Amino acid sequence: ERACISAFYFQRIFNILCGFTVGEYIRCRRLSMAAQELSKADARVIDVALKYGYDSPDSFARAFTKFHGIPPSSARIKGANLKLFAPVKIKLILEGGTML
Repeated sequence: ERACISAFYFQRIFNILCGFTVGEYIRCRRLSMAAQELSKADARVIDVALKYGYDSPDSFARAFTKFHGIPPSSARIKGANLKLFAPVKIKLILEGGTML
C-alpha cells in the first residue's frame, strides 16, 4: 500500500532492483538479527527461534546453519563468523523533465 502498487508488482520490482525476492530478504534479515541477538545476549535458542517466526528450534537451527554455516549455539562464541545482512534502502529520485 505504501508503494501505491499491487503486491505482485512490488515483489517483481523489488526482485529486479535488489537481486533477490522479498521472501529471501525477510528470511536473511531475520536470521541476521537472530544471530546478533544470540551473540550479544543470554537468550535461549528456542526463544529466539519463536521470536523470529520459526515454529520449532529444529527448523530454526537448520535455517541458521544453512545461512551462517554454524549452529545457533556457536553464535555465542566470541569471534564467530556470522553473516550480517544489512537492511535494504531503496530511494527513488526523479529529476529533470520539462513542462510542455
